[in-house]
Amino acid sequence: QVNGANLIVQSLALARAGDDRLGMYRALTNLGWTKLCTAERDAAASYFHEAYRIAMDLGHTKGLAVTLANLSWIAIYQGDLRAAAAQATESLHLCHLLAEREVMAECLEILAIVAVKQGDHEHAARLLGAAQGLWDALHVVRPQSDHAHVARHQVLDTLSRTLPVAVFNDAWQQGGEMNLDELVERAVQP
Repeated sequence: QVNGANLIVQSLALARAGDDRLGMYRALTNLGWTKLCTAERDAAASYFHEAYRIAMDLGHTKGLAVTLANLSWIAIYQGDLRAAAAQATESLHLCHLLAEREVMAECLEILAIVAVKQGDHEHAARLLGAAQGLWDALHVVRPQSDHAHVARHQVLDTLSRTLPVAVFNDAWQQGGEMNLDELVERAVQP
């Protein structure tokens, strides 16, 4: 029986054989995400790093934005908050240039995780409110088993225990009401 990961491996092999750099980028990104979702983070990191090099070589801006977001997840799981914030912020800026809102929402959630781990809970609530505003506008519902969905709910649990309800609600609302320029400007600067 062939599963999805095996098909992606086959796709990567075919792309390599045909020197299809964009096909290689896509397959590597999908393999990395598959490994990330199964907690095989070292393998995911390897795939994402190779995808990043290919995106750089191709000048594939959206590919760079996606890969930087993926690498920021790896940095989060490795405990490297500085790298996670830097990569998510760079991806956020690229997404803003491209009007790529789905990856932008994911970057805001990554930055919220960083903010919680650094003790800035009100800023994290604002970032999550902004991310939720983007998700709602996109009408995207993510699988509950998705590692990013799980991480987001862990942050929400932390915020519900540490912030007064009124403070959380106010920060969430502020985030949800920001326009895209404000989101990018204030994502790193609380």
